[in-house]
Amino acid sequence: MAQEGVRRRKICMVTYVPDPADLPPLLNKARSLVRCGHEVLVLCHTDRPDLPHRERYDGGLDIVRIYSRTRHFFKKAYGLSPRSTFVAFIQYVVTYAEYNLRVLGCALRAGADLYEAHDLPTLPATLVASRIRRRPILYQAHELHAETHRHVRFAAFWRFLERSLVPLVDTVLTPEENRSRIMKEEAGAQGWPLTVMNCPPYRPPLRTDRLRKALRERGLRARFPASSLTAPHAAHCARARRLHRHQRVR
Repeated sequence: MAQEGVRRRKICMVTYVPDPADLPPLLNKARSLVRCGHEVLVLCHTDRPDLPHRERYDGGLDIVRIYSRTRHFFKKAYGLSPRSTFVAFIQYVVTYAEYNLRVLGCALRAGADLYEAHDLPTLPATLVASRIRRRPILYQAHELHAETHRHVRFAAFWRFLERSLVPLVDTVLTPEENRSRIMKEEAGAQGWPLTVMNCPPYRPPLRTDRLRKALRERGLRARFPASSLTAPHAAHCARARRLHRHQRVR
């Protein structure tokens, strides 16, 4: 339900994964926006024809999967990663061109008030859609794409793309301060990026005597109060505090 005084907006999130559950920060943010009353559309990328084209999560989170025919062909013909650099280059050019064209069409038809590009491969098409529709764009850098692992194919291209497009983005969002610094100093972000850490939802500590009962059934005796599963951690913290006070006194 929309919060009082907040206008309902439509947000189009673009990702390179086949399902929002594969990118928890995106899924958690989308669910939060839906709970606030906004309309969220997530454009995903897949080469699996068995996955549904459209799907709805949580009564308001709409999923549209963009099926890549060329990626499915290359994957079937050459496997996940072709050994030949030339074949890999052709695959990247063809599949990435198809992806950008299809994402651009879907993003324009979405008619969103805000566009979000999640990770570097989604940025070109999302940026073009936001400029055509004159809407703001947010770039969320979950990873430094050219450094996701030791040997990233065509890493120089991804670095060039990052340094060319990030300065054109309205807002950059990262999960930690060091990545924000890199986005500002090396990629040339307009302002200092926002840093939002990836944290699970808060849940109060679990208090139970199940462990004590289970130990008693096995004829064992607990050596710590089992009324709280956090008791061992609390005892450790207490010992650390006592040691710290002792060192200060010395």
